Amino acid sequence: EENKEEKKEENKEEKKEPTGLDLPEKKENEEQKLVAGLLYIDNYDEVMENTEEVRHSLVEALVDRRINMYLSTIDAIGKKLEKDKYFFVFRQQYLPQLRETKFAILDEVKSINVGNEIPVTLSIGVGAGTDSFAQAYEQARTAIGLALGRGGDQAVVKYGDKTTFFVIKSFTGISFLQILFSQLLYHITLSFDIREMVHASCRQVILLAIITRFLGKLYALLQKPIILHLFLTRQSYLFPKRNHG
Repeated sequence: EENKEEKKEENKEEKKEPTGLDLPEKKENEEQKLVAGLLYIDNYDEVMENTEEVRHSLVEALVDRRINMYLSTIDAIGKKLEKDKYFFVFRQQYLPQLRETKFAILDEVKSINVGNEIPVTLSIGVGAGTDSFAQAYEQARTAIGLALGRGGDQAVVKYGDKTTFFVIKSFTGISFLQILFSQLLYHITLSFDIREMVHASCRQVILLAIITRFLGKLYALLQKPIILHLFLTRQSYLFPKRNHG
């Protein structure tokens, strides 16, 4: 009988539900998971085209330094993939910090001004909340695609099935113009196939060059505060509000 009672007590101990003491261990395991991140410079070519050639290396070095300093605050390991693309990895415990600061690097990088007429803008994609790092990387790729598809100059976090967007508060007319003209220039260039340009007439080539140069100059002009202010204050004339009723 004593043996039976001992066995019953052992079975009871085995059936006991996990206590709150198991929660810290679970939380620690979650925090140690690896998070994948991708960071792209939205307008690298435009910035360099509107900066003196002797300052190109300086602009690139300052941007690179600012990005690496930011990654060091979350103990991340980063690698520069291309001139305008970065890959980084960090532990999930630092993700709340990025959320709270709303990816401050988006604003910080715009303060770089060493003769570049156009401020540098970034897009960031982060993948987290997955069972494997491979899945986290795929999440990051999806996130960066969403950020770029929405015009750039923002961060997107995909945590499992949940997607969160972080757009800087200063997302005003200047950001709108950056998106508008960079996308317009991109699509104009894309519409002309190099193979077709070989057979194009001299007039067509000159016309493309003039259009591209005009849009580039207009884009740079609208970056100036006075012109931008006039443009924004005159929008009511272009799109007057209609009184309903």
